Amino acid sequence: MHYFFQIKLKSITIIENGQVDSGEGNNLLAIGVIYPNPHDKVPTTVMEVHLQDNKTLNLGGLPLKDQIIFKGPVIGESGLDVEISAIEKADKIEKILHNVFGRAVSGALSLIPGGGIVSLLTAAARDTMTSVFDQAEPQDRLHTIGKGYMSLSSETPEGDFVVQLSVPQEVKLSQTFMNDKGKKAIKKITLPQGYNNAMVVFDIKKYPVQKTVEGAIV
Repeated sequence: MHYFFQIKLKSITIIENGQVDSGEGNNLLAIGVIYPNPHDKVPTTVMEVHLQDNKTLNLGGLPLKDQIIFKGPVIGESGLDVEISAIEKADKIEKILHNVFGRAVSGALSLIPGGGIVSLLTAAARDTMTSVFDQAEPQDRLHTIGKGYMSLSSETPEGDFVVQLSVPQEVKLSQTFMNDKGKKAIKKITLPQGYNNAMVVFDIKKYPVQKTVEGAIV
C-alpha cells in the first residue's frame, strides 16, 4: 500500500550553535526529502533559525503552512536529509539563499510565539543530494555544524521522527574581543568531526492511497 505523508517540523535542539560568544546563532536549517516518488526529485526546505546553545527550539507555534515541510506520496524508500549551518553575520543569509536557489527564492517572516524568533522559510527542488550550501562563496564563512539522514518508507510509523545530526568535518571557530585589561584576545571553539551536535524532531502522519488500473496514485 502507498501512503501520502504529511511531515511537520516539530523542534530543533542544538549543543553548539556556531557562535563563539553566548546568545543566539545565525543558522540555516536545510531539509531535503530524498526522491520520495517519481515526480519529486529532492523537494527542499531551507529555514533561517536563531538557535541557542543547549536549548530546544519548539516550532509548534508557527503557522501550519510554515511547519509542513512535505505533503505527498512516498513510493518505495525515501529519507530526510537534514543539515544545520552557521554563518557569522546574519546579513549574509539572504545572499547565500540567492546563490543557492537563484531568483526562485520565496519566503515569509513568521514569529514564533513566546520565543521571539523570526524565521524565513524558502522552498525549491534539487536535482541531486549534494548540500544545498555548496554554492556559498568562501568569504561568507558558512560552517556545517550538523548533518544527518533517516530512512523513510511506508513502514515508518506515525508520530515523532527523530534525526540526529553530527559534525561532518572538523569546524574551528574564533572571535576577537577585548579582555578585562583592554587588550585584544581570541576565543576559539573546535567542533570535532563526528561530534553529535543536534537533534531535529519531525511529526509524521500517513494517509493510505490507492492505485488506479493505469498505475497512477489517487
